[in-house]
This record gives sequence, C-alpha cells and structure tokens, in this order.
Amino acid sequence: GEENPNTAIDFNNLGEAWRNKGDLDIAIDYFEKALKIDLKLFGEENPKVAIRYNNLGSAWLDKRSPDKAMDYYEKALKIDLKLFGEENAKVAVRYNNLGSAWRDKGNLDKTIAYYEKALKIDLELFGEENPNTAIDFNNLGNVWNDKGDLNKARSYGEKSYAIFLKLYGPDNPRTKKAKANLDIYLAAQK
Repeated sequence: GEENPNTAIDFNNLGEAWRNKGDLDIAIDYFEKALKIDLKLFGEENPKVAIRYNNLGSAWLDKRSPDKAMDYYEKALKIDLKLFGEENAKVAVRYNNLGSAWRDKGNLDKTIAYYEKALKIDLELFGEENPNTAIDFNNLGNVWNDKGDLNKARSYGEKSYAIFLKLYGPDNPRTKKAKANLDIYLAAQK
C-alpha cells in the first residue's frame, strides 16, 4: 500500500534515479512522497525523515535554490544532532551539505565554517586516511581556491589527493577529480 516504509524507500529511490537523470521536479515529487509517508509512520524525529529532508535539500541545491536547500538540510541536521549527537558521520554529511549551499549563495566564510565542522568530526571518527576526510579536504581546497588563498587550497588539495591515491589508486574517479583540482590550484599559483 501507499503508507508503508517499503513504499517510502521505493519513492526515495525513484527520486534519486530521477535526480541522477537530471529531472529535478520529478525527483522532488518522489522525495516529497517518501517524506510524507515517513512523517506519518515515524514522526519528525526519525533517521529516515532526516534522509528524506537531506535528499530534498540536495535536489533543491541542484535546482540552484540554495535557500530552499538549506531549509531542508537544517531540518535534517536538527534531527541527526538530536538523535546521534555532534560526533556522527551523518552530522558531518549535513555540515558538508550546508557548506555547499552557502557556497552556492556566495558566502565563503560560512562555507568554510561548515566544511571545517565536517572535517573535525570526520577526523575524530575516522582519522586522516579515510574517504570522508578526503572529501572534506577537497571541499576546503575548493572553497579556499574560490577565496583566492591558493596556499591553503593547495595544502588541502594535496591532502585530499594523497588520501584518495593511497586508498583507491590513480585510476579511481575520486582520485582523478582530486588530482584535477590540485592541478588547478598549482596552475593558478604559477
């Protein structure tokens, strides 16, 4: 039936598929259907509800609506903080997502603050040689590049690239992306 956790998962998965395809209006519609079911079944303070809010935030960010995205990301963060506390991988993801929304709005200082919160959590949970930490370093490298501090951009870029290279090797898409970003920073410094 319509009001079943499995149906909510199906709607969410369809939303992700449509988002990946680039049809964000259909994706948002599916994410909203999943959210509606989960809210009815589980209430506001539930990890599944936080995931639905997060996915809606990502779809709205893809639509270049950072304010709407932030509303959803903040709802997801609030739930995850209450359920899991500050030192949790899901909380770090929410901070990263909020940082990305602030970056889209052009507020690089807030972007850095959120990315640094995510990095702090991921370093404590996983240490330096972890994909999550490498993503955090990469995000910080990009925003410092945006800000024009090429030394900081390069430093973060080098860390990100080194981690991905060690974990995945040179041919992995994440390693290649980190290397491409690092090359941008190095070229800009010349």
